[in-house]
Order: sequence, then C-alpha cells, then structure tokens
Amino acid sequence: MALVLAIVSIAIYVGLLTDTFYPVVHLGRFISGLALIGFVYGSYGLLVGSLIRGELEGILFIVLLVNIDVGWLQNPLFYAEAQNQMIIRFLPAYFPSQTAIITAVTDYSSYSATLNGILYGLIFLFFSMLLFFLKMRAK
Repeated sequence: MALVLAIVSIAIYVGLLTDTFYPVVHLGRFISGLALIGFVYGSYGLLVGSLIRGELEGILFIVLLVNIDVGWLQNPLFYAEAQNQMIIRFLPAYFPSQTAIITAVTDYSSYSATLNGILYGLIFLFFSMLLFFLKMRAK
C-alpha cells in the first residue's frame, strides 16, 4: 500500500505541475500514464530488491536504468533520431511513456500501450513476489 500511495501521489503532483506549464489534453489519463510508469518501475525495484543483496548495487541497478530509460531514451526528441529504435521498445518504460505522451498531446487511443505497460509491470511484480516467497519460506 505504501508503494501504491507513493506512486499515485507523485503521479498526481507531477501531472498537475505539468498541466500548469503545458496544457495537457487528457489530464486524468495523463496522470494514469505517469502512475503506470511508477508501477512498472516500482515492480522492477521490488524485483531488484529480491535479487540483489547489496544496497548500493540495488540502487545503482534501479537508478541507472530509470535515468537512461525514462530520462533519455523515452524522450521523443531523442527517440525520433535513435539508430536502433527496437532496443528502446523493449525497455520497461516504453509502453507507459507512450501512454503518457499520447494522452498528453493527442486524442488518439492509448489502450494497447496501457495494456502492454500493465502487463510489463505485472510480470515484474509476479517474479519479484515469487523470489520473495522462495527466499522467505521457512525450511
């Protein structure tokens, strides 16, 4: 619940802040797209936390991927000129970012990107919970 509360509150804050500087076409769906990015990377963080014992290594795994993926590669200006766009499409934030961008500036449907983003997050969540269960099980 703490993870969900943090994701939703940060998504609402960032969505409303973005709307003050740039008019968002569908604000509610845009905030949902931002929350979906948080869900995918929150689930990824749980998976990394289940796999890696060291705090420094785990934080570097999470922060570096998020910075490179969301900060650079999902940026529409960089993505349009990228040499190999197929690699970018397999990164965790591709579908949630597409949801947020599509709903922010267009009237197009973002349902397939949203469903794929939810699926990506659920896969991370499933494997993180499975690893957590296997490691915490009493023998």
